[in-house]
Amino acid sequence: MSSTFTLNKYLDKPVPGTEVGTWGSVLNASTFNILDNALGGISNISLTSSNYNLSVAQSQNLIINLTGTISADLYVTFPANYSATAAVAGSWIVVNNTLGAFNVTFKTIATGSTGVACPQSSASLIYSDGTNVAFADNRVIGTAAGGGSNQVFYLNDQSITYDYTIPTSKNAMTGGPISIAGGVTVTINPPTVWTIV
Repeated sequence: MSSTFTLNKYLDKPVPGTEVGTWGSVLNASTFNILDNALGGISNISLTSSNYNLSVAQSQNLIINLTGTISADLYVTFPANYSATAAVAGSWIVVNNTLGAFNVTFKTIATGSTGVACPQSSASLIYSDGTNVAFADNRVIGTAAGGGSNQVFYLNDQSITYDYTIPTSKNAMTGGPISIAGGVTVTINPPTVWTIV
């Protein structure tokens, strides 16, 4: 009987009684190296003008480091998992070192996947549940310091270029004016309130 694999990180699970005399090499190559990558490996991805589909091996790394000068809003997509019934799941640190005034949004290969745009010049902690991608914390994105260490400004973009649903358990506030690009939808489900000031 052949090995089976975990869904999220594609770890080899040798079947007891098989791989006689080779368990060590199987575990070293197919399990421990992947675990090491998941705890501290880096995938360096250079972006330009095209969307990017991550490989399974790239998605096994903890850190995704984006570089390059981008000339359009781009998607980076997590691949299908071992069973091909959903996308890979897990958490990642995305370091967006790209240049160019455009967004990089992470989503999965799953149909209808929603994602998150990771800000430039920032490190973001994101996660996938096998379908959608979201930020892994509830921090305010775009906080800027004043002349000292005090946090006094909240910065936001002036246009919305991707569909977004405000979570029903949250309210949202945006500094206006704000524009919504054609074909883009902001969904507000009661009792959620979106305030533009």
